[in-house]
Amino acid sequence: MNFLESEIRALALVDIKSTNGFPSTFKRTCFSFFDKYYRDDDRINEFFQELNGLCITINCGYSVLFFHNVINICEEWENKYPDKLIHKGTPYYFYGMMNILRGDLEKGIMLMHQAYKEDLKLNLPEASKKDLPAHLFISLSDKTENHLFGQYVREVINFLEEKIVLYNDRHTRWINLDTIRGKFFENAAYEDERFYFVYCIFRLHKLEMEIEKSIKKNAAASYIYSSYIFDLCSFIESFLKAFYADYTFHNKKGEIIKNPNFRMYIAKLCQESNEGLTLDSDKMGRANTLVKSDFETTLTALLEDNLKDPEYVSTPKLIENDLTLTYCIRNQTGHDVHSRGFYFENSSKIVQAILNSIFFLIEIKL
Repeated sequence: MNFLESEIRALALVDIKSTNGFPSTFKRTCFSFFDKYYRDDDRINEFFQELNGLCITINCGYSVLFFHNVINICEEWENKYPDKLIHKGTPYYFYGMMNILRGDLEKGIMLMHQAYKEDLKLNLPEASKKDLPAHLFISLSDKTENHLFGQYVREVINFLEEKIVLYNDRHTRWINLDTIRGKFFENAAYEDERFYFVYCIFRLHKLEMEIEKSIKKNAAASYIYSSYIFDLCSFIESFLKAFYADYTFHNKKGEIIKNPNFRMYIAKLCQESNEGLTLDSDKMGRANTLVKSDFETTLTALLEDNLKDPEYVSTPKLIENDLTLTYCIRNQTGHDVHSRGFYFENSSKIVQAILNSIFFLIEIKL
């Protein structure tokens, strides 16, 4: 480490312990470093990694404040020299990591996404970019060198793998997390969708594994569970819309449908699955009508694979029940405020059914 880096390190040690921001001397020293090395991405990354090592030895909370200020300094330098850029993937990654570890998942995920965007700007082969920390994160890989964060991601991976096993057992499938990674996480065409999905999985893990059971059995918990379930349903709807973005839907008269609804996307998925599925838009519409008239009885019947109605699928395959449940939950959760307790009491089954629908989409169509 040269003198300039040593000086920044010494200043950082002082400022990490303070909540009063950085003194002007630290900013001036950083500016001098950026002036000299802004073209050297490796040198810049090593510098940020060194600062992160200092942060970890002191306090996670201080680290969040520290990298917030460091990124502000980077952006101030870039504003001063608009034709020059600093690679900020590393500080955004560490900033996101620290936020996630301290419980601010939403902000952490957004920062991770920004870190990923920064890494895409690097002049590296695509294969090398896949080994960068932000990409490893969105791929739910525990190969990160940072053991503290790698252990946390491993817990989320275990959680998701348990859900995949349940999908396989129910539907006699043979996928694993590598299937999801290869078809979805590594698919650049669905970059935003994969971040949204990872965010949903982190939220579910946090709710199911990290929050004490004793505080989940109340009205507030029911609202929170229903919002998480709604987010999962919104994800698969958005995913289907992205997948069928270039497909033109028609009604029974042959007229173009300008704004297809969720069940039309599901019906198209079933039609193209080559799985012998007969679930269509009308049958899902009938199930939704039954849900409106008797919410809990109908959804319970779908959860127990026992929905009997002449206008529904006569002998539905299990995935058809999962897909129908996902549609009905998506259609009701945003409007019905009277039965949120049902979501809490059956949250595990409902979440699994929605995840089954997502896994089926990824397996069959990607």
